This record gives sequence, structure tokens and C-alpha cells, in this order.
Amino acid sequence: MPFIHILNTLEKLSIIEGAEQWLSLREICNLVTHEYSGNEQEMVDALNELHQQAQVLSSTLDNLSVYIKRRNWQ
Repeated sequence: MPFIHILNTLEKLSIIEGAEQWLSLREICNLVTHEYSGNEQEMVDALNELHQQAQVLSSTLDNLSVYIKRRNWQ
């Protein structure tokens, strides 16, 4: 299943707020983990963006916890 379909499903289940936001996060993560160009400023900017998006991860974890509890999967 393509990643975008997974994200769309998670969005429909209200686990994530938006698929586009997660696609953007994925691009930033890929930049950080695969950047070898030596462009330090680009790396710093990407890391700062990830830091600013930490709330997205926290919110997603909360939403997933609620979803699991509603399904009685505890």
C-alpha cells in the first residue's frame, strides 16, 4: 500500500490531522537522514523544522492512544 494511502486512512480515523503535514515531515526526515552535500545551514534549518513539528508527533501519539482505547485494544 502506498504511503499516501496509509496517511489518508490515518487521517480518516482521526489519528493524524492531515496527510499533507505528514508528507512534509517525511521530506524533512529524509533530508536529515540522507543529506551528504555538506550544506550545514540546510541541515540546521531541517533540524529546527523537525523540532518545531514535535507537537505533531505528540498529538499523533495522543490520538493513537484514544483510538486504541476506543477499540479496546489495550
